[in-house]
Amino acid sequence: MHNALTELVGAFEFQTCDIVDAVVEGSKASIRIRFTVRSRQTGNVAVTESVDLVEFRDGKVASYTQFFDTAIADRLMARS
Repeated sequence: MHNALTELVGAFEFQTCDIVDAVVEGSKASIRIRFTVRSRQTGNVAVTESVDLVEFRDGKVASYTQFFDTAIADRLMARS
């Protein structure tokens, strides 16, 4: 799984990254991020968003989950 994720991230160039909003409640945080991404294979570019859910325990990240639009990644990899 680690290799597949490494290859996926390496297939794209992240050009911009902006935190849209964040909510922190106790030891949990939810962060919405908007970014511009370019496919290194096709050169296609898109703006998309992700949501990161983070939980902290003893000052360290105990849990990290990210949700993003996989259909965007598919379209970026498609040759026109």
